[in-house]
Amino acid sequence: MTYLYGAVENCFSSFYAFRGYAKPKDIVRYSEAYSGYQRNLNDEHTNAIAQYFRDGINVFSPEVILAYSVEDWWDERFNPTFHGEAWHGGGVSPIDYLVNNNSVSEHTRVILKDSLGVQVAKMSTNFGKNINLARISLPDDLTIRPFRRIDGNHRLEAMSLIEGKKAEYQIPICIVFLKADFFEGQTDDEINTVKVETMIFHNINSKQIPLTPEETLRAIIENENLFFDNELKDDPSFGIEYYLTRKLLTEVKLENYHYINTYIADKKYSFFVDLFRCLKKDGHEYKNDTSFKTLIKRFPELEVALKESHEILAHNNISVIGAMAYYLVEEPNKYSYFVKWACKNHLGDVKNIHIDDVLGIYNKIYENTPKKIFLARWYPEETNAEYAHAEHRLQAISSAIRSFDPKLELIDMGTRDKGTFSIREAINQELPISDVFIADLTGARPNVMVEVGIALKNIPEGRVLFYFHPTKEIPSVPFDLSGYQYFPIDDSRDIDDKVVPALINILENLKSGE
Repeated sequence: MTYLYGAVENCFSSFYAFRGYAKPKDIVRYSEAYSGYQRNLNDEHTNAIAQYFRDGINVFSPEVILAYSVEDWWDERFNPTFHGEAWHGGGVSPIDYLVNNNSVSEHTRVILKDSLGVQVAKMSTNFGKNINLARISLPDDLTIRPFRRIDGNHRLEAMSLIEGKKAEYQIPICIVFLKADFFEGQTDDEINTVKVETMIFHNINSKQIPLTPEETLRAIIENENLFFDNELKDDPSFGIEYYLTRKLLTEVKLENYHYINTYIADKKYSFFVDLFRCLKKDGHEYKNDTSFKTLIKRFPELEVALKESHEILAHNNISVIGAMAYYLVEEPNKYSYFVKWACKNHLGDVKNIHIDDVLGIYNKIYENTPKKIFLARWYPEETNAEYAHAEHRLQAISSAIRSFDPKLELIDMGTRDKGTFSIREAINQELPISDVFIADLTGARPNVMVEVGIALKNIPEGRVLFYFHPTKEIPSVPFDLSGYQYFPIDDSRDIDDKVVPALINILENLKSGE
């Protein structure tokens, strides 16, 4: 048998509740989250709370609030002595025996029972008539959990991950006693008190106006007499990003930078804490005590960037501005593409988005930018007069791709050692997974026509380029290319003037999320 001890009282002449302390593992064991109103668990949030409890520094938990249906207290089968009259009916109800000094006999102990075997017993006290102490007895062999979690579900799941001595620590609990007819018999098929539980859940989670991150961070970072520098760096509740933000804002006057001050000043603490935290994860130079000086040196660049990016800053979205600053400082190769993507998708209009979400989304887009470009072309013999022209066209395309991104792979079957692979198998494997397709239609070679057909089936039209150089044998393309990106050329210089700009435009659009 597991016992919970606490006091029972009425709150605002409305709900009766049991308040006391219990071991988290006991509450986890005897309670459940009801899917009818409870939110789904967020594993990342749960693990973060668990780590907070494990760290054991300044740890505090508000009450975990549970619902308990006391419908059976009115059932004479389980409570022949105390089943009483209706709740608020004017007579003595079962709850009155717990809290209002009613008794059947001075020798009869008040114990209220339910069909599961859970018992709530009134305890004697020397503290006077205003303290209603009670004990809840929970059988060890229960297969149905008697309590449902109204508030504190993530905390309980986090506490279930704690082991050792800390798993035995006590937490405050509140168990609200509920009965269906308290709200005019509103029930469902599963839980007869679900309406009132949902109302309590709603009121707890919707009526409060939480502090903004800026308000909480300001209280910590500004107050050097309460939170010393070493504490900000070393306490797991904070981190070096708190310390670096304090030092940066002490060292530099934002007022000296018009655009930085305009867009950031009102949320400067949350802006720099988040920015330093992101930089700390990915940048080695932002992990020491003087890292703030490195960022200050980049302020002139950030000032110019904010001045030029008014289109996505119209709504002063601090997370988008933070992501801009991150890419400008840490990954400048992504910066211009990110700005273009953010503008195109009106990211500045999005509310309630965090810098981690912005960076995560765009990094995923950038990871999926082109890796392979497939080139289909004619491979004339060296003795053929067209051989030199074909090689010049190949070199022009290869040079343009290397200049844009050395990591891009140009797949050209003609430059592979034919003795080591099957061309047909290679084409079937490589072409469908290529990101961009370029076809040199010169000579209208059958192999190129086959590859064009495969490409049009597997690669979006906007990523396909065609060019053609007329020869004596094939003076024109033997099919209609209207609607496609097609460029007739006279020599390899036209590759640089016509084809390469179109290719670069495709690649840049892909990096910008288009």
